[in-house]
Amino acid sequence: MEIFKVEVNGSEKKPTTLSYKDIKYHRDGLVFRQDFFNVDNTLKGIELVTRENDKGISNYFAPDSTLLAIYHLVYDGDKVNKKSGYDGKSNALLRTEVYRYHPTNGAMSTKEIYDETGLLVRRFEMDQDNHGNETGVSVYSAEGKILAKETFEIVKVDAQNRWLEKWGSSDGVIKTFQRRSFK
Repeated sequence: MEIFKVEVNGSEKKPTTLSYKDIKYHRDGLVFRQDFFNVDNTLKGIELVTRENDKGISNYFAPDSTLLAIYHLVYDGDKVNKKSGYDGKSNALLRTEVYRYHPTNGAMSTKEIYDETGLLVRRFEMDQDNHGNETGVSVYSAEGKILAKETFEIVKVDAQNRWLEKWGSSDGVIKTFQRRSFK
């Protein structure tokens, strides 16, 4: 999991032992920019997302603006159903991600990652609250073995009950803090 920043006694502090990300959304809830940071607070990369109808493009750049990867996105309404990642230089297929959503609340329920040959590599299963906010994630190997489990405590929501800040813990130890904003 990635981290944004932590607020302590009214002032923001960036973690020094965890990586983090800053997610920016359009008002309609679609991601348009993510900034990823290393544990030492240096920029790791920037993802910029554009969309036209049911297709989108996500470009992932290194801090020096080198294009590292291009993702082709397929949408159904406001949900990404499939994401195919290609190398930024050779355009070779790197991986494909397939997403499924809960039929009642519309929140993501599973994410599957396939390698360039189409073999399943990882499966993520998400838990949600009554508002569709992610409250946990379990990560499984291709063989179905659990690799990790993280539970989220939502500490701040907006007027529409969308999470804005949440803490993540594994085995009773807090590991992550995430913050997002809607523009």
